[in-house]
Amino acid sequence: MRIVSGRQLSRVNSTDYVPPSKTRDRPAIHINPFDAEDAGIRDGQDVLVRSAHGQLIGSAILDSAISRGTVGTHHGWAQSNAASLCSSEQVDVLTGQPAMTALDVQIMPTTP
Repeated sequence: MRIVSGRQLSRVNSTDYVPPSKTRDRPAIHINPFDAEDAGIRDGQDVLVRSAHGQLIGSAILDSAISRGTVGTHHGWAQSNAASLCSSEQVDVLTGQPAMTALDVQIMPTTP
């Protein structure tokens, strides 16, 4: 599978608009429903996303807008940091930023 990362309305990179004690947001992992079924993942279940460089945990959101074979996540979560999946050796030549999208990953439920 490949992961793509993007923005979440209530967050800007690592900055919260709302204090953690008052937010309903959780680190989300958007998964195509067919891929979720194949992996034994239910909507709302905690999911482990693992790359060759690291891993993160987020809450599964079954999302038919996500193409099969693709997983989506958001920036701006300390406990579910998309940067933990990246390599410091894979950087964009123009910006010097690490590649944070289209990374190969595996997904699995954290509990059966």
